[in-house]
Amino acid sequence: MGLQVPSTLAKRLRLPLSSSPYDLETTALFRGGHRRLDEPAAANAIAYLTSWAATRIKRTYLSSQYSRLAGRHGRKRAITAVSRRQLFSAYHMPRDGVDYQDLGEGHFDRLHTRRQTRYHVTRLERMGYQVTLAVPA
Repeated sequence: MGLQVPSTLAKRLRLPLSSSPYDLETTALFRGGHRRLDEPAAANAIAYLTSWAATRIKRTYLSSQYSRLAGRHGRKRAITAVSRRQLFSAYHMPRDGVDYQDLGEGHFDRLHTRRQTRYHVTRLERMGYQVTLAVPA
C-alpha cells in the first residue's frame, strides 16, 4: 500500500507531479493544472515540512546548519541540506541502534577553532586594530 495524502493537503502543499520541471510545465499547460500525487512527491513534501519545522527550534544543530547555509546559498538550498541531514540521521539511528543526540548550536564553532581565530584576527588587523590573544585562566 502506497503513501496516501488527502487531496486537500496535496493542494495546500502544491505537490509536484514529478521532479522534472518539464513535467510540471506540461501538466499545468496541457492538463488544466490537475496534478497527480505520487509517493516520491509526498515524501519530498513531508521531508521539507519537517526540515522547516526543525530549523525553527532554536539552539539546535539543524537550526545552526540552516542559518550558516542560508546566508551563503539561499533558503531553499539550506532547507535541502537540512532535509538531507535528517534523512541521514533517520537511516543511521535504527541501523546502529542509537538515539538521536543533538550536536548543539556551537558544533560548527568547535570544528575549526584555530582557523576561525586566525580569520578574525586577520580581519581585525586589516581594520587597523592591534590584536593580542590570551588564553583564559
